[in-house]
Amino acid sequence: MPKTKAAKKEQGHALGHEEERIEENKYFVPFNERVTGKKKEFDFPRAYGDNRIVLLVRDPHWIFSYWELTQKKYDEVKNTLGGDFERSKEILRVYDQSAQPWKSFDITVSYGTKNWYINVPAANSTYIVDIGFLTPDGKFNAMARSNAVTTPRDGMSDVIDEEWMVVDFDRIYALSGGFGIGKSSGEIREMMKKHLLEMRASGWVSSPSSPFGRRPK
Repeated sequence: MPKTKAAKKEQGHALGHEEERIEENKYFVPFNERVTGKKKEFDFPRAYGDNRIVLLVRDPHWIFSYWELTQKKYDEVKNTLGGDFERSKEILRVYDQSAQPWKSFDITVSYGTKNWYINVPAANSTYIVDIGFLTPDGKFNAMARSNAVTTPRDGMSDVIDEEWMVVDFDRIYALSGGFGIGKSSGEIREMMKKHLLEMRASGWVSSPSSPFGRRPK
């Protein structure tokens, strides 16, 4: 049945009031904020119901791990191990993927622990970690495997970028702002060249693309 003019008018008024209400609520401040002047902070959940372990790099010799394992996962392992479960140890098994074959070592953790700092033996290496239970007879039952992380070097890189290592005396002199300090530009350039040659001889400057010559192969 077609709507009458009165019905259409009433519907238009209703839509108009709804739009006004939406517009007003854009600026509504909850009561607790009006009273305290503080916005309620979001509380992160204690757990997400996942079975996972995550690795993060701290420095060349330390990585940080945190994990979450559900009670259901523990019950599954308990059923798998049977009577050995109570005598088994919960461990982190740390693998060095850079070694061939992989090397590993174990860290015993207490039940309920959720994170651990791991001291790794080698910098510039890639690591992954499994968490699980080690039985008295040496069988390892893994519950989760982490992502892989690579620790940084703990010294200077032996990879030389030719673009940066070519010695440009003119550019060094220009960047030094050394004009007008009592010596000619030629003298300054010679002093710089001598100084850089001395540095190279001591091992501080070395590059296969250096203008001083190439390393013997």
